[in-house]
Amino acid sequence: MNRSHLVGLGTVALLALSGCGSTTQSADPASNSDVSGRTYVSHSVDINGNPTALVRSTNLQLSFTDDGISANAGCNSMSGRATIDDDTLVISGGLAMTEMGCESARMDQDQWFADLLTAKPTLSVDGDSLTLDSDGTVIVMTTQPSRVS
Repeated sequence: MNRSHLVGLGTVALLALSGCGSTTQSADPASNSDVSGRTYVSHSVDINGNPTALVRSTNLQLSFTDDGISANAGCNSMSGRATIDDDTLVISGGLAMTEMGCESARMDQDQWFADLLTAKPTLSVDGDSLTLDSDGTVIVMTTQPSRVS
């Protein structure tokens, strides 16, 4: 991960995420069928074992279809063709991203999340919890509650 992204995230963070607990997971490797049709929202972010806050009033969102993902980190929407190969998220052809003009902290967070997603992170699923793990960064996400029509 680019040091400037870490500095940008740390600079704009106002509060560390609370209630992070242990990042030790008893999860199984994820497959496309485990996550397809589900949307996950960040619960905690740890970088090199340290709880890390996101830009104020943002979260990370990641949705899966049978053959792709969509994501948001606070500003732009991202999408791409993706599969889970064994326990690794593999994005084919990169991510398409909208080009909204947001404050630089949100733009930096978008780029950081896009870089993490395209770096082939490992995924594990434990019930309603999804863990992304890439080069010292661990993001724990939980399924977003379904809306009743």
